Amino acid sequence: MDLRYFLGMICAAQLWNYIFKKNPQISSQFRNGNFDLLYSTVKNLVFRHGKIYPPLVLIKKATSESLSTNYFVDFLEKRYLSENDTN
Repeated sequence: MDLRYFLGMICAAQLWNYIFKKNPQISSQFRNGNFDLLYSTVKNLVFRHGKIYPPLVLIKKATSESLSTNYFVDFLEKRYLSENDTN
């Protein structure tokens, strides 16, 4: 696996955690097919900076936290080790 792809997954997990904590209603919006809040939040936190910052600086600016694998590990545990897994 390309290291950049892996870094992207770790960043995405951390960013998703941050966005969900700030906007818990986002899950219900997703169920209704509404992705506007997610798009506007990511646009404000990430996209508007373009390539100004390297990934580690950008994730810290976006989430107020240094990059951590904890969120990605949590995602993997919920996805693959959950007792309620229906896959």
